[in-house]
Amino acid sequence: MQYIATAPRDSIPFFILGESEMTKKNYAAAHAYLREAKNNSRGSSVNIDWMLFQAGCLTGDYTTARAMLDSSFSLGKTVGDLKALVVDRRFSDMGRRSEFKKFFPIIGTTTARLDAR
Repeated sequence: MQYIATAPRDSIPFFILGESEMTKKNYAAAHAYLREAKNNSRGSSVNIDWMLFQAGCLTGDYTTARAMLDSSFSLGKTVGDLKALVVDRRFSDMGRRSEFKKFFPIIGTTTARLDAR
């Protein structure tokens, strides 16, 4: 935490803190740290984007979550990774969110289910 106070231009400490807060289920703090990690990243990082996608979902920032999911797929995450994640109850509402409509075929949800809601 003392290192963070120096406002480093380094993504790693922010990523580690974000990951730690996710483990503690403190999703708002995780989201903030992971956004800072993304801002300080010198390049693209599938790990940062994947964690930020999850934190975005869990905090209701679906715009960021969708962008980070798109980025994660472009950086190497797979259909299998997403399918493994959506079995977690915390992500069960993804199939009802219009932001993730293009992923409905992957997560097993259809537009018909969305409209029936």
